[in-house]
Amino acid sequence: MSRSPAISGQPPPNLGEGTSLLGVCEKATGNTQGIFEQGDSRTALLLATAAFVLFWFFRAVEMTGGDSDQWFREIEGGIWLRKRQMLSFGTMQLTYTVTHWLWGWDGRWAINLVSCLAGFAFVYWTWRLVGAGNGRWMALGLIGSCGFMQLFYGHIETYAMPMACLMLLFLTCRRYLAGQVRAITVAAVFSLGIFFHLIFWFLLPIFIPLLLQSRHRRRDALQFAMGLAPAILLTLVLFRSDLGNGEMVGDRFMSLFHIPEDVKPGSVKKRYALFSFSHGYDWLWFAWNSSHLTALIVLAGVVFRKIQRSLWSMTVTLSLVCFLIFTFIWHPDRGRMDWDLFSFTGLPMAFLAVDILENWRVRWGRFAAWLLICISAFLLGGKVADAARLGHRGEGTILIHLPDSLDENLWSIVLDGYAKTTEIGHVLEGSHEVSVYYRQNGEVVKHSEKIEVEPGGVYEVRVPQDDSAAEEQ
Repeated sequence: MSRSPAISGQPPPNLGEGTSLLGVCEKATGNTQGIFEQGDSRTALLLATAAFVLFWFFRAVEMTGGDSDQWFREIEGGIWLRKRQMLSFGTMQLTYTVTHWLWGWDGRWAINLVSCLAGFAFVYWTWRLVGAGNGRWMALGLIGSCGFMQLFYGHIETYAMPMACLMLLFLTCRRYLAGQVRAITVAAVFSLGIFFHLIFWFLLPIFIPLLLQSRHRRRDALQFAMGLAPAILLTLVLFRSDLGNGEMVGDRFMSLFHIPEDVKPGSVKKRYALFSFSHGYDWLWFAWNSSHLTALIVLAGVVFRKIQRSLWSMTVTLSLVCFLIFTFIWHPDRGRMDWDLFSFTGLPMAFLAVDILENWRVRWGRFAAWLLICISAFLLGGKVADAARLGHRGEGTILIHLPDSLDENLWSIVLDGYAKTTEIGHVLEGSHEVSVYYRQNGEVVKHSEKIEVEPGGVYEVRVPQDDSAAEEQ
């Protein structure tokens, strides 16, 4: 495999016998950690395509109980933007608008598709980052079996896209440390992450080690500022305008020692204080749930001092610390159901675990690593299977027949609490309630039916044209 040049237009440094790849940085470019070889794009594309098929087949059909239920409603309700996840929400709404017009998809299927496509991009960039090393398959296995990977199995939320962008950011940082991209490229990818989700602001300290290793700090600092300008402008606009639904921060930070009793209406329902046993327990659970056994590898690496002393390891470690701080001070208003928001620690944890295993040469080490990967993949598979409802994911169609004399602006259809149109496709098998609200003789009338949907079934609901329907309770 040919090596990529450390600087565009210059050949790579000549490595003599016994010369380490890590350590040629000062000699080659003055600001790199060594030659960085990307995994080949053809293999990356094949792996990403295979992963997308896997993600789509096991796509989630159930709501998580967190914000997914609300996003489902807002996507079908025509909401385009939300303050903390502008581009993520806009992408989901655009996908729903197009797929609903073409094939009649509902909001759940549209969000499923966006999450799976984000998984495609994630796997592609993962291979580009780890696919040229001797331990590339082990690295891919460690990352692919982490708990945060559940986001890409059609998870009905907004976090799959920023997680994929986080992988792109790490790839860009690695190339920057190797002198292969400019500083403005790193900052531009960071800004893109801000557009997907404002959580990226917690990663701002990673620019410190990137800047310290540069010979041209003033130039690179200026490029970082230029690349961050769109993110700064967006954040200021969101703070000072009504653009986008929802709130920027609100009452989201943890209370220090006690749970507030006088919580104002519309704010987060506080579950516990920052320094409490229950919060510490859930905080550790979030870290475990997002990383699985890579957290144990990192813990062992810290205890036995096996973390590599390189700028890449420093960048990854700092990003992990930043996300751990975020998960510690940000209040999960839905408890463990907010696991997806707190899953970003999993990716830097996995990268750190990869570095530790590469630096930790012990007998049976590779066998033990693959054993851990298998256990971690088993844990992930159980979560994915539960969300996919394998064996109980058939769908049917419900058709609503309204009275001919009913004005089209004077009725609304609700399926299990979701506003719908007269043709409801992709209704999951099981028990459902359809309610039709309309005006008749100046009063609001409600017509409801319980329907047991079977896979492939088509069910018709006929609203009576007389006054026999019961009034709304």
